[in-house]
Amino acid sequence: MKGKGVSMGTRCFTLSVTSSPTFEAGGGKRRPGSIRSKLRPSGRRGEGWTSKTGFPLFFSMAFLFWAAPAFADWTVISPPSVSANWELRSVHFASPQRGWAVGKDSVSRQGVLLQFLNGLWNPVNPPAVSPDWDLRSVHFTSDAEGWAVGRNSANRRGVLLHFQNGAWSSVAVPNVQSADWELNSVRFTSLTEGWAVGQDFQNGRGVALHHQNGVWTQISLPVVISSDWGLFGLHFPSATEGWAVGTDIINRKGVILHNLNGAWSPLALPDVSADWELLGVHFSPSDGGWAVGSNLTNREGVLLNHLEDDSWRAAAAPDISTDWELRGVHFTSATEGWAVGKDFANKRGVLLQHSPGGLWESASPPAVSADWELFGVHLIASDDGWAVGRQSDGINIKGVILRFAVPNISVSTAVINFRDVAIGAFSDRVVTVQNTGTGDLVIGVVTPPDLPFSIASEGCSGHTLPAGTFCRVTYRFFPVGEGAFTGTSSMPSNDPDQGLVTVTLNGTGTIGPPLFIDLVAPADGQGFTAC
Repeated sequence: MKGKGVSMGTRCFTLSVTSSPTFEAGGGKRRPGSIRSKLRPSGRRGEGWTSKTGFPLFFSMAFLFWAAPAFADWTVISPPSVSANWELRSVHFASPQRGWAVGKDSVSRQGVLLQFLNGLWNPVNPPAVSPDWDLRSVHFTSDAEGWAVGRNSANRRGVLLHFQNGAWSSVAVPNVQSADWELNSVRFTSLTEGWAVGQDFQNGRGVALHHQNGVWTQISLPVVISSDWGLFGLHFPSATEGWAVGTDIINRKGVILHNLNGAWSPLALPDVSADWELLGVHFSPSDGGWAVGSNLTNREGVLLNHLEDDSWRAAAAPDISTDWELRGVHFTSATEGWAVGKDFANKRGVLLQHSPGGLWESASPPAVSADWELFGVHLIASDDGWAVGRQSDGINIKGVILRFAVPNISVSTAVINFRDVAIGAFSDRVVTVQNTGTGDLVIGVVTPPDLPFSIASEGCSGHTLPAGTFCRVTYRFFPVGEGAFTGTSSMPSNDPDQGLVTVTLNGTGTIGPPLFIDLVAPADGQGFTAC
């Protein structure tokens, strides 16, 4: 599997070379310990809102030691300059070429909009909403159209932004029967139909808005969870079925609502602990579903798996630290996905990978800053994704952007047949080495084959190939005797599941007439040949 998120350690290969013949989130009730719309109130857990490495090669007789990097797939992307205090909450890509991330600028007290285009992240001026507002979630149905939601703290209501015709605009929110409410997540199933969910602080319940044919309307939730609950995460794997997750503040447990053909209903939940909540949910295209959150009793992340009988079961969480949680999750298939959050004990982000083997494994996070965390994750493909969050150096706060990219080595041919070549003559063949993955491909030293084969020229050894680029190796067969010959040449790289590519060389030396090459005809008419 590409991009396995555990340490790859040191690989040893036998080389056979032969020649043979903090901001305010509303005025509702706050229970101690709740992440409260993914915005941690001060006082909880003592927090507050207030290379790629080199690849050394060791040669010893017939052994090649390739020291692979320990988890180099998530890399830190330098964020653009926004202000002295800003953060990112959500990220979404409609295509690999264009994406968006949203959050809050605490200096200007407005939402943050970052656009990824032409390989760079740049801020986009937000539309006018109010003197104090933020964004929590973004979703695009295509490169040309998308939505973002959040909270208008000045007017104590939700925020709806629409991207269309190359610009963002603020959309009037529908009449919600509350004087204090917000939106935390948005998801569209088509260009014209979508959902947004959040929390009604005045009435102590979740909020659900439905968009259809250009109009947003509030949908009554015919469920009574408790006198104080809200929704934080949303996902619709199809146009007729969706899921929303959140927290029952009164009973100190998670909430899962199921939408089938437009109607919402609650589901029974597994027994997790005496105090836990859910913050994110995602289903793969092939029906595998996961919900993530925080077990406040045991101070660890929550992982719930959706089963075929529509029930949910708690999955074992890996050992991260003494205090950590999960906020976002995304899957590309029923078995491949990532979850992100924060390790409070070590003041850094959490990256968990779910592999085809069915287990969640902790990936060593990259070095970002002395204090950082992750809130949202989006995968374009199993080898291409993004995660966003916030970081602090003790003085300033700014957004975090991580890129998940996996290199993939591809050679134009793994077997070269030089066929018959006359003794004393030579023949050259070119092998093109290309990076067909998404991350940088680092190539080690290309090992030459034994005579009568050799490397005539090459531009691959020790080079780094960005995604989509290539280099070439020219192999030469120069027989000095008659008979069949075979040799091999190896190319080590940081490809996670094909760290050593071997090219096999075949050729036959034959006795034949001299090979004449007419070089030049000088003025006196005398001819020169070479054989």
